[in-house]
Amino acid sequence: MKAIHQLRAFEQILNSYDGTLPLHRFLPAYFKQNKQMGSSDRRWATRHIYSFFRLGKALNKLNNEERLSIADFLCHETLSPVMEQRFPDWSAQITAPLIEKLDLVKAAYPEFNLEDVYPFHAHLSEDINQAEFFTSFFKQPDLFIRVAAQDQPEILSQLRKLEISVEVVNETALALANGTKLEAVLKEGTYQVQDLSSQYTGTYFGPNKWDKWWDCCAASGGKNAASA
Repeated sequence: MKAIHQLRAFEQILNSYDGTLPLHRFLPAYFKQNKQMGSSDRRWATRHIYSFFRLGKALNKLNNEERLSIADFLCHETLSPVMEQRFPDWSAQITAPLIEKLDLVKAAYPEFNLEDVYPFHAHLSEDINQAEFFTSFFKQPDLFIRVAAQDQPEILSQLRKLEISVEVVNETALALANGTKLEAVLKEGTYQVQDLSSQYTGTYFGPNKWDKWWDCCAASGGKNAASA
């Protein structure tokens, strides 16, 4: 019954979502309107809807339950009741490397084409490794934060004291596991959540005195923070 319940919740969200808002903005509003969903229901629904969309256009002739089960298998290393019910033989491989999981999917579905995960692949730059790019959609990215160089030693000390895994990328960038609740650990204003590519953008700027620069992406946490 649990798998059926989760599948029903997933289908209701999928049918309600029209793409007008980004998914991360739509979901909180949806959950607010559907207060009968408990915290566990919300977590599973969020996991399932994101996994489903990460499959892109691959295997789009299959029904939603089958595509969701395949996507969840590829995206996670913990079992989902929906996936386990649909593909019990794959359960033992849930923690296998992604390349092995992809081979299992291809063996079961010869029509599976990794290029369909990102249908605009023809527009990618030549220098991009397409296979790595396509498979990246199934990997949860790290949580990157930007800190002041002089504050990094103290922040590292705080995180490690609480046994929170952290990797130093450079003197101002740190990488943590996605979902780390930093607001309960670090003081507000001592860090900014900012993807790594945006952080690196600032290294390409060489403004001289009195120069005028046009920032085309001035949203909070974007490239303006990297150049600040």
